[in-house]
Amino acid sequence: MISRTEPKVFCEQRASERPHIMNIQWVVILLLQGDCSGKWTQVKPHARVFAIFLLCLLGVLVVRAGAISTQAVLTQANTVYRTGTPMAQNLRQTTVTKTQGSAGTNGNDRPIALVYHDASTDCCSQALATLLEKDPRYKFKIIMVGPDQSMSVTEGLRIPGVTLYAQPGGDGDYRTAYRAERAWVSDIRNFVKRGGRYLGICMGAYLAASDAFNLFSGRVQQYIKTTGASTTSAKDTVIPILWRGKQRFMYFQDGAAFSGGSNTTMIATYTNGLGAAVTAPYGKGKVGVVGPHPEADQHWYITYNLTDPDGPDADLGYDFIEALMQ
Repeated sequence: MISRTEPKVFCEQRASERPHIMNIQWVVILLLQGDCSGKWTQVKPHARVFAIFLLCLLGVLVVRAGAISTQAVLTQANTVYRTGTPMAQNLRQTTVTKTQGSAGTNGNDRPIALVYHDASTDCCSQALATLLEKDPRYKFKIIMVGPDQSMSVTEGLRIPGVTLYAQPGGDGDYRTAYRAERAWVSDIRNFVKRGGRYLGICMGAYLAASDAFNLFSGRVQQYIKTTGASTTSAKDTVIPILWRGKQRFMYFQDGAAFSGGSNTTMIATYTNGLGAAVTAPYGKGKVGVVGPHPEADQHWYITYNLTDPDGPDADLGYDFIEALMQ
């Protein structure tokens, strides 16, 4: 039996007994015991090489076994989460309840925002995601969801830590957009009702109406068709609005106007007095809808040869996000 308390005595004894024919097993022992440097030169070169190879191979096998074991644990955990066992459901509910409406600003505890994306929302989705990610307080972690993404809206809403669902602007009319998203409307409603936040801009604001997602109880109408509208064109333009009573100019493209509703808070108005950006409660959560585009970056203005007298409006976007998350 090899004594673990006397490695040097053992190694020296073996070296003196068989100085020229030490075989591979003793080389391995020398390396493992680590206290026989003086006898190493007595080992034949080929034996040294082969022994080191065996030890390296052993190391690789150990690391590989550990990786396989770790992957098995992760796979099992993911299966438990996705299959909806009672324990997993409780975990999801506890995490969402803890984070919704009270998102922290710690870099290790960034709240998650889901941003919808499909072929009709491309540039709007990207700009909205950038606005949320750069928000100075919340610094949202962004996950894109939708029919052309790796994760559906329903799957995204099940992720612990999701605090906000963002529906951007897009091409086409809101009825077509609603039909494309009808499959997960109830999941969006339930998410907000339990304490989540819904952010809708332009098309996303139209979709909050009672004849679509049914998240906003007030009236949602096409601003360019309202009395006294500052523009009657559906083309991309810049219009004046009053944001918390102060005049600002914002990028606008056939956005919605809002009026009425239960416990509605008016953040901004058009020049004819209708709501341009409002928030309202929905269940335990909150809905925020905006007609113009606070997320529009400089590229939008350049593309359509437009000028905003007071520059891009990310600051207004951040202000609205703060109002929505409170």
